Amino acid sequence: MSPGFNKSFFTGNFVSVTYDAISQILGLVWIVLLTKSLGPEGYGVYGYAMAVLTIILVFSEAGLPMLVMREVASAQSKADWGLLRGLVFRSIQVALFLSIFIYIFGLTILNSFDLLQSNHNATFYYMLLIIPIATLYKLITYLFSGLQYRLTGRFLDVVLRPILVLILVFTSLELTSPQAAILVQLLSAAVALFISVFVLKHLIPRNFFGIEAKYKNKEWLKSLLPFTFISASTILSTQTDLIMIAWILPMEDVGIYRTAVHLSTMASFGLIAINGFIAPRIAFLYAQKNMQEMQEMVTFSAKLITAIATLISLVFIFMGEMIIKLLFGGDFIEGVSVLNILIFGQVFNAFFGSVGFLLNMTNNESYSARILLFSTVINIGLNIIMIPVYGIEGAAYASVVSVIFWNIFLYKAVVSKLKINPFFFNISRKNIYE
Repeated sequence: MSPGFNKSFFTGNFVSVTYDAISQILGLVWIVLLTKSLGPEGYGVYGYAMAVLTIILVFSEAGLPMLVMREVASAQSKADWGLLRGLVFRSIQVALFLSIFIYIFGLTILNSFDLLQSNHNATFYYMLLIIPIATLYKLITYLFSGLQYRLTGRFLDVVLRPILVLILVFTSLELTSPQAAILVQLLSAAVALFISVFVLKHLIPRNFFGIEAKYKNKEWLKSLLPFTFISASTILSTQTDLIMIAWILPMEDVGIYRTAVHLSTMASFGLIAINGFIAPRIAFLYAQKNMQEMQEMVTFSAKLITAIATLISLVFIFMGEMIIKLLFGGDFIEGVSVLNILIFGQVFNAFFGSVGFLLNMTNNESYSARILLFSTVINIGLNIIMIPVYGIEGAAYASVVSVIFWNIFLYKAVVSKLKINPFFFNISRKNIYE
């Protein structure tokens, strides 16, 4: 690994990890405020609404953020500004159409059926308003990453909104109900979108303007389908358990389970941060056929990911009960066993590194889509079987099994298709690429 690459890449990864650490801390403060203000039941209603929103956003985004990040990085590496312009315009058009259509459809459903008790309907009305705003916001943050403004994209994606959320809470809005909590998310998303558009206007390359747009609609549509499946499978695997707990168990269990989920994801924040930073670089290097540098980058990143996950996991394994009592109170202590189960899954996920992004950013997204689809089916089936018997612990076991499944098969696909070793060490003692 060249000294220049090592230094610049380490600096970028360090900043990206720092952003995600800040995001995790701010998110934890937000959840502590919610649990203290709403209690397990109220927090469960909020968690249920956010889980539904997360699933809906999969269909309003339709794989566009991932496609935009990959194709923008590729077009920029080839200085194809007309194609870049066309991609940006078409993705915004599609995102607006889908999000508005889903908003109207959701509004119709909400007016026709009672998702929860009628006093919680306002929560879902506010949730629906977030859809078009959040869809465009995510698209723009991924566009920054594709343009190689990776740290700007990461800041907007993971830091800005949590900051805005807490500013709103501490200056103007009280968390008196789940509706108020969703309203805070709505207002913060709107302000964040305005800021991101302002920043984009000043950072987008000048070559983007004054050139005729080019379109590859059929090619983009062909990639959108697997990207949508990938997003849907990933989100369903992480949100299905929450929704099924809400259907089968008391709403208090949703709140307890969601706190454990949030704490467990802190173990993989290094994976999330570094993946978000290196994903556009993977697409850029693949477009240039520079597989050797890609291997160096992946190995270096895997070392950081594994180290961060191991350290954080040890803290939660030995101090999980104390942390839950201190942050959320005795009402959430049942989440300790769930946390321990989920931590194992997060460590396993981090250990396998950037397997998903390696496939998605190298035109191998169809393999990811199939693997994650099978994993989601396994997850849903296990949730149906295990939640009625084992409660929230059963949901945690189902989640971990699906994580193990998709990582093993994604790893096999990466080695087979790219000849890249995603681990921080070389199992065969010989460079896979060479």
